[in-house]
Amino acid sequence: MYRSADGKDLVLTNGLLKRVFRIAPSVTCVDFVNLSSGQQLLHAVAPEARLVLNAKTYHIGGLLGQTEKAYLLPECPDGRDWDGILHVDPSLTTRGFVLLYNPLKTPITRTIQVPLYYTGLSEKAVFYNEKGEKIVNIDRDYNASITVDIPAGGWVWYAILR
Repeated sequence: MYRSADGKDLVLTNGLLKRVFRIAPSVTCVDFVNLSSGQQLLHAVAPEARLVLNAKTYHIGGLLGQTEKAYLLPECPDGRDWDGILHVDPSLTTRGFVLLYNPLKTPITRTIQVPLYYTGLSEKAVFYNEKGEKIVNIDRDYNASITVDIPAGGWVWYAILR
């Protein structure tokens, strides 16, 4: 057992398995690897529960901000910037739905790369919400870059169409 060089993680290993726990801002398993095969045993982390006290929500366990659920992103969002979730289904006309949340007390404007590989879209995507639509080019890595304004403590959503 040892602490990572940056001090953020506690690493447990026995030569067969390695498990890494992010210890700040909360304790969460962020990596679990079979060392003999290299197989990643952890694919996504999400809060296991939500507790509401006096109208304030507290997330129990997990990491916020894991926008890609097919694998765990190595960086750990910690409530200091936007958070989001993406759901896709290439068999529908609405190929995806993205919800972006701002935990800050001030509004933010961000340019966000939305991974669209699993939508089946390859050239253009239409991001649609109650304010209208944006037609966006998809890059060679199947990402669409959108600039969004997210209100303080609020959220925005987009349906992703072909």
